Amino acid sequence: GRKIENFFYCVLLIQLGKENEDITSMPRVERFRGSLRGELVADSDDTEEYEKARVIWNGDWTIPNAPRFIVHCRGVSDVQKCVRFAKEEGLEVAVRCGGHSLRGLSTNEGGLVIDLGKYMRAISVDAEAREVWFEGGCLVKDVDSETEPYGLCTVLGAVGNAG
Repeated sequence: GRKIENFFYCVLLIQLGKENEDITSMPRVERFRGSLRGELVADSDDTEEYEKARVIWNGDWTIPNAPRFIVHCRGVSDVQKCVRFAKEEGLEVAVRCGGHSLRGLSTNEGGLVIDLGKYMRAISVDAEAREVWFEGGCLVKDVDSETEPYGLCTVLGAVGNAG
C-alpha cells in the first residue's frame, strides 16, 4: 500500500496565542506572500477578491467570517508555511476544504484561513489495492466520481458538495 503522509483534517482549528497587531502591510507579510506557490488574499486587498475568497457554505450568516488572511494553497509546502507564519504572528488558523462547517470551523475572525479547496484536489485510485488517495481540498463528489468506475465508494457523507 501507499504511505499517506501529511494527512490534513478539514476541521482543524488552532489557537496559536499572540495578540493580533496590524501586520497586513508589513514587509514580513510580503515575504510570506512571495514564498507561496498559491495565493494570499488579505483583508486589505481588493474588496471583490477578498469577498470572493472568504465565502463559506453555511446558512448561518451570523458566523464570524472575517479572516485577516486567506491562502489558496498549491501544496504541502504552502500549508507548512502558513502554519509557521501563523505561529510566528500569533494568528488563529482554520483549515477550509469545501467551507461546509455548520459550526463555522472553516473560517475565523482576524486569523489565517488555509484554503485547500481551490488547488489541492488531486485524487489517485489504486484499483488493485482498492485504495484511494486524495488531497484535503477534494469534495465528496470529486472522490466519488473517481472511485465509482472501480466499484469503490466513500464513507464521507451524503452531500456531494461537502469537503
